[in-house]
Amino acid sequence: MKKLTIEQLIGAKDKKDKFKVKEVYIESLDGSVLIQKCKDEVILNAMDSITKNDNVVNMVQIFKELIYKSIPLFKNDELLKAYEVAEPIDIVSALLELGEIMTVGNEILKLYGFDGLEDEIKN
Repeated sequence: MKKLTIEQLIGAKDKKDKFKVKEVYIESLDGSVLIQKCKDEVILNAMDSITKNDNVVNMVQIFKELIYKSIPLFKNDELLKAYEVAEPIDIVSALLELGEIMTVGNEILKLYGFDGLEDEIKN
């Protein structure tokens, strides 16, 4: 087992801080959007809700909220007005296919180190 040094721990800070945004391709839109890092509480609340409500309907709703909070472009007032959504979070369903909501939601969680969540929900 490798013992860490102070230099490696300091270097890890730069690596952790490096994720501020990530580009994700959305096939139905034929383009990419930027996922922006949000507060840890948003991710933790999403994880908590997913594990408490382990069905797909709830997971999609949780992912819609997570996507809305993580993609600044989706919060644009002009976009929301153009799509005439009842609630701002509904822009996610208006723009993305159902499968894309699941894919993008999982991509966001992976950025925070949560991987394989969809397999846990299925089992």
